[in-house]
Formats: sequence, structure tokens, C-alpha cells
Amino acid sequence: MVRPGWIGSFFVFFLFPGQLLAMLIGNPGDPAFSKIGVFSSPNAWCSLRLAVLEDYTYRQRFRDEPKIRGSDPSQTLAHFATHAALVTLNLEERIDFYGIFGTSRLQLNQEIYSDFQFSWGFGGKIVLFRTESFFISTDIKYFSSAQEPRYFICEGLPLNLVNLSNGFYLNYAETQYSLGMCLSSFSIAPYIYATYVIAKIDPNPSIALVRWPLSQDILIDIPLKSMVGFHRWGMAVGATLIDGDKSMLSVESRMFNENAVDINFSLRF
Repeated sequence: MVRPGWIGSFFVFFLFPGQLLAMLIGNPGDPAFSKIGVFSSPNAWCSLRLAVLEDYTYRQRFRDEPKIRGSDPSQTLAHFATHAALVTLNLEERIDFYGIFGTSRLQLNQEIYSDFQFSWGFGGKIVLFRTESFFISTDIKYFSSAQEPRYFICEGLPLNLVNLSNGFYLNYAETQYSLGMCLSSFSIAPYIYATYVIAKIDPNPSIALVRWPLSQDILIDIPLKSMVGFHRWGMAVGATLIDGDKSMLSVESRMFNENAVDINFSLRF
């Protein structure tokens, strides 16, 4: 095996920040907005909602874990796109339990690329206080994806993973806590959240084996580190367009701990 220092530095610095999966929060009033479903009656104590969403995270920073004293923090930025469906069970127009199922694709500083691969999550939202048009709620969710890089580019050279067939992944896990409020007026409901995100990326296995593109006989094994999100506190703002009692369209922007935009459409059954 060959262990050249400049390629090792490239992987340690660029590989780990590559996943950025913080996910849609949704309107604080979501559990109480739609009172009548396609099949459920106004007096039903539970109902189902089905939503489709497009989520794009265009900036987030990660750092080494543990942080090395006296060293500069990682400045790597990541891009992540997600297509997903969200299935929600609503109870008494106050509590939502939901699951997220979809695919996500990674691009990191035009250096690391992956195809769309399976991602999933689950969580809940509860309305803590409500009036006719004002809502305060909290949301907790877990989101995860095992990203298998398609290839890497370093100084214009493609580097292919040799142990790709053996299952080399960057395992991402995130827990997101949110507290927000919403003021609904007619069919428009703007909202704002304070958010706290704990995100971590673990390589599996801890060594990536790549092939040197100028010689197929040269293999390079590189040890990898775990990474954690650089900023945990953030905020989100958005607005929901409510169409009658059955459907909603929301647009959301998240910032500080991540920079992301999301659009989603939901229908109650």
C-alpha cells in the first residue's frame, strides 16, 4: 500500500463534511390547520397526511471530532439535495407523528459526488399553545442516510474507490430540535423557529481504499475521521398557503446552523 501525504490530507479535509442532511421542519400549526380529510370527517380523532417535498441544503460546515487544540476549524462546505415523501399521523389536531422516506444526493466543493441514495427519518410535532390564529409548537426529528460516494476528484484527477463493492459509506445521523410560532391570517400562515441540530458523520469502514488514476497498480489507503456540525444553533422562517381544509403548500428557509430551502405540498386523508 502507498500512503502519500497530500492525498491523505485531501481526504481528511474534504471527505467528512460532505453530508448535509438537516431536514424540513414545517409549520408550527400543521397539526391543527386541516380539519377535514379526503376520507376523514371533521369529528375524526385521527387522520393521515401525505406530503411530497424538495429540500436543498446549499451550505453547512463540519469540523473534526474531537477538535484538535490550536488547529484551524474545517472550512469545508457541502451541498445536498433530497426528494422525499412524508407520511403523518395526526391525533386530535394537536400531535403529529411522521416518517420521512426518500433519496438524497451529495456534492462537496466540486470534489466529492454521489448519486441519489436512500434516506429516511422520523419525528413528531406537538402544539403547546393555540388560539384561533396563533400557534406555538415544538418539533423533534431524527434523519439519516448512508452515502456511498461515486467518485472523488483531486487536482483534476478522478479517484475511484476500490472497496466500493465491499460497502464503503459515510453514515450521517442528525437529531433536530425546534421551537416555533405561527400567526395565521386568512389562507396565509407565516412562521419562525429556533433550531438546535446535532449532526455527525462516521465513515464505515474507517479507511478508504482508492486507486491512483495514472497507474492501476497503485492503491492508496487513507484513514478517515468522524465529523460533527460546526454550528448547532440556527433558525428557520417560512410560510404556508392553506387551500380549504385538505391541502397545504409550504416554503421554508433555514439558516445559521445550515443554509437550506424547502418546498412541500401536503394532502390530508
